[in-house]
Amino acid sequence: MKYEAQCEFCGNKFYPKRSSGRFCTPNCRVKNHQSKKQEIEMVQVNQTSSQELDQEEKQEIQQEIQRLKVLGSEYLEFWEDADQVIANTESETQFIKENLRLHELKISEYNGEQTRLQAKIASGLKELDRLRKEKNNPDNALYNFERSVQIKSLSKKLDKLQNQIETLFNRISWRNQQIIYANSDLEEEKGMLKKANDSLELYNDRYQKNHEEIEKLTKQLNQRKNAAVIPIYSARNVPRKVNPKITPSLDEIGAGDLQSMDFETFRLRGELGRFLGELDWNKTCIALTGDSGAGKTYFSFELAALLIAELGLDIKYFSLEEGIGKLTKEKVAEYGLGNELKITAVGNLEAVRKAAKEYRIIIVDSFTKLDAKTEDFENLRNDFPKTIFILIFQKTTSGSIRGGSAIKYNSSATIDVIKRDGERIAIMEKGRYGTQGWEYSISEGEIVKS
Repeated sequence: MKYEAQCEFCGNKFYPKRSSGRFCTPNCRVKNHQSKKQEIEMVQVNQTSSQELDQEEKQEIQQEIQRLKVLGSEYLEFWEDADQVIANTESETQFIKENLRLHELKISEYNGEQTRLQAKIASGLKELDRLRKEKNNPDNALYNFERSVQIKSLSKKLDKLQNQIETLFNRISWRNQQIIYANSDLEEEKGMLKKANDSLELYNDRYQKNHEEIEKLTKQLNQRKNAAVIPIYSARNVPRKVNPKITPSLDEIGAGDLQSMDFETFRLRGELGRFLGELDWNKTCIALTGDSGAGKTYFSFELAALLIAELGLDIKYFSLEEGIGKLTKEKVAEYGLGNELKITAVGNLEAVRKAAKEYRIIIVDSFTKLDAKTEDFENLRNDFPKTIFILIFQKTTSGSIRGGSAIKYNSSATIDVIKRDGERIAIMEKGRYGTQGWEYSISEGEIVKS
């Protein structure tokens, strides 16, 4: 009895000669065998790729752990510095309080002496009045002469007592002035103590978070060491048709071809990476704005440190506002930057264009110093589409961007840096990477609004 079956390779219906027949033709049997062999080979290749990828990921985790350990050491040093400031401030505060107590004791002593002298003067004045009345006795000239001598002697004594009171008054005035100065110093020390305690708490929190992140990555690394190798994909999941990468035309591209294109996008790790969103290499320009002293330059150095650590690229930094000095050195030290960051204190638009041919990331502080026009900003993006530009723009007195509002609309992202309650905040005012409206605390190193 014949029965209908389905070929396991091509899927066609056929009538097998044997009950165990699985293929409609010998050709399908051979092709199925070859397909199985290719599938096994593909799985082996994928396992090797997985092992290589896993090794790269482990190296990245180890590098991140090492970076966090260095950062943790810096936080610990900052914590110890703040702790030393607190100890010094408390010692100085105690010294000022002791001086205050000494001044107050002396003032009390002088006030008591003044009271005693004033009582003597009051008694002397009564005696002086009595002697003056007795002096005018017409019957006894000798008696009047004695009273004149006593009056003269008592007057000198009263004058001397009055001078002593004035001296005490001047001493009391000087002590009161010293108390005013000491109280002023005390308030200043209190401010320094509060600032040091805030720094202590800040770096303690950062150190704890850093330590937790190290433990998390260490645990992740141990898990990866113990985990079995899992293939990235099996041969059955590999699409039979692989669409070639298509280079887009500068003028136009078909919608179908657009779906087959691969774009260079990337995300950076950490809180700042989350704040920036999914970035790409196509005409990316981030505009940093903000009032003077808000922290735009500090934030640009933090961005540079993150991009260098994550992408491993050198960055050209045009420090045209601040130049190269002590403040620059402090920022470089704070963010642990090395020779990957190339800093120059001079430059013009032509120098920036020249650097864009050599570097994938350019930072300019600030664009106003280039004496460039708005169209020059747009030309940079169009002429160097594979270079990321981070440009700092100053604000006018009215709060608008110096150089025109077109800069804000032409940039890929506009980040406004402000100071709120003494804390530096970066606000994603306008962005194309999914984080518009987010806020990042530069002071705390974390997202405060998303």
